[in-house]
Amino acid sequence: MQLSAKAMHAVTLLFFVALFYSMRQQGYGTVFLVVILAYACIFGLIFMSINILRKKQVSRNVNKGVIIALCVLLPLIFMVGSFHYIFNREEPMEGKETYTTTLSDGTTYTTVLEADPLPLTTADLTEVPADAIYSMSCEEESSFLAKRMECSQYTPGGSPEAPELSYEILEVSYDFLIEPCIRSYQKPFLPQFAHSESWEPISISGTDSAWQFHGGDGARPYYLAQKGNRLVYIHFYWQVQEDQLEKAMEILFVQTL
Repeated sequence: MQLSAKAMHAVTLLFFVALFYSMRQQGYGTVFLVVILAYACIFGLIFMSINILRKKQVSRNVNKGVIIALCVLLPLIFMVGSFHYIFNREEPMEGKETYTTTLSDGTTYTTVLEADPLPLTTADLTEVPADAIYSMSCEEESSFLAKRMECSQYTPGGSPEAPELSYEILEVSYDFLIEPCIRSYQKPFLPQFAHSESWEPISISGTDSAWQFHGGDGARPYYLAQKGNRLVYIHFYWQVQEDQLEKAMEILFVQTL
């Protein structure tokens, strides 16, 4: 029993170390530490309450009721407080470029324009108006199973019209993960319309396999391509030409993750 307990403690410790490492790689190391500290405080309060109740020699039923109430209420209070903070905090705009739109009723809406460097932009593929206003975001995450990059380039509401795009690069560590990932990307956008949606094979130079999405109204500018252990999923907000599509894939398949 002692050996089993020590093994369980070791496995638990390794799990939390691996979880912390994974979250830190994705930029959430501080969040992980805050959550662990919060639950350590919760358990500390519960055990302190148990000791106080024992010293007061309260009845067993009262003791049990108080402990159950604390086990339910303390995590609930922490979760409510966390969600309230997340959904009500204001994103600092100091030093960031913004774009303000005036709505028809006179109210204004301000968008923070992100300026992350992108491996592929609309200007690499097509002509972009000189007055185009863009927000460009790029997020990366990784684990021992895969690396993923998700990027988008869009115009905020009310700004001059300009070509937009979004894409993902997924690189898996093991070949057996390729097929499940392809199926995941190709799952129906809306289950109720699955019968009218499909991914049709196409040919894109420099790829092993490629598909284009077809909906009820025909082909749409969503593309998925595979080469080796890498997948590229891209959505154009204009009717892309074949040479533009091939250039986009060429750029994204050589991008280092």
